[in-house]
Amino acid sequence: DKIILFKNNVEISNIAQFALNNFPRLLQWNQMPIQSQIIMITDASLEGYGIIFIKQKNIITFKGKWQTFIDNMPLLEAKTFSLAVCLSIKHNINICGATWFTDSLTVLSAIDKGHSTTPDINLAIRYYNEFSIEGRFIRSQFNPADPLSRDKEIFGCDWLISMGFLCAPTIA
Repeated sequence: DKIILFKNNVEISNIAQFALNNFPRLLQWNQMPIQSQIIMITDASLEGYGIIFIKQKNIITFKGKWQTFIDNMPLLEAKTFSLAVCLSIKHNINICGATWFTDSLTVLSAIDKGHSTTPDINLAIRYYNEFSIEGRFIRSQFNPADPLSRDKEIFGCDWLISMGFLCAPTIA
């Protein structure tokens, strides 16, 4: 099996072989298997966003900068999630039943509550429910999408170390 890594839909290398081969061990160790066929990881910063899709042995990443300055991290995190959903549709990535990792407890709490006073967060809630996504919390320091949101690369030692994020607890 060849592992294909993508950066903005362009094949770049084979560097995550170790991490992907070790997913089952990480999940077994934590006794918390991920049932979905696809994993979606998002992060936002004041500068931009980072999105990772992992399906089978393919990794697809997206990153970008915000067009306007917004000083509201939960809003940016919700916008990043909604953008990830839109990108999945645009690039024919089936995210139905996906497991989504985020470091925003505020957005996960709003989703759990089922509504928000903020339209962008309500859109994220709608997408979350429409696509039957399971949300899980990941600590910021272990979020592999974090460097992308700061216009940096994720591949290399940091990427392999951060794969421990799969052991993050579920947020109902």
